[in-house]
Amino acid sequence: MADNKKKFEQEAKAFFANQKNSNKNTCYITSDGNVFSADHYAQDWKKKLKDRTVEVYHRHNPVSKIIEKIKETLSGSEGSTGSENGSSQTDRDALVKEYIELFDTKPHHKWSDEKVKALIDEKKAESNDPEGSDDVEGTEETTLPNE
Repeated sequence: MADNKKKFEQEAKAFFANQKNSNKNTCYITSDGNVFSADHYAQDWKKKLKDRTVEVYHRHNPVSKIIEKIKETLSGSEGSTGSENGSSQTDRDALVKEYIELFDTKPHHKWSDEKVKALIDEKKAESNDPEGSDDVEGTEETTLPNE
């Protein structure tokens, strides 16, 4: 088994060294030495084997660790960053809801929170503007004499 372990480690190194696997950070090696890029392939293959062991190897280099860290941060799985993303999303949801109430449509998904907020404030200012609402009030009522 120790020989297999060394052989499997070499297979894993070769797998990660291959340019076409540059985006893979994990490989799976079955007891017969076959290397798979996805766990489900290895799980299917091992059903045919007497020894159903699957060894899992991870790429350990600084770049992949940085990428994993970025993915964790973006997914919000880290403590403080996750709560910041959560509150940011909550703020965005509140802005979208308010925008929909005012405009009867969703804001464009690429618009920043600041732009959405500015449009909301502008719309509110228009509806609260006394000069803008004088359009109807500015006409004088004239009465016609009765015949």
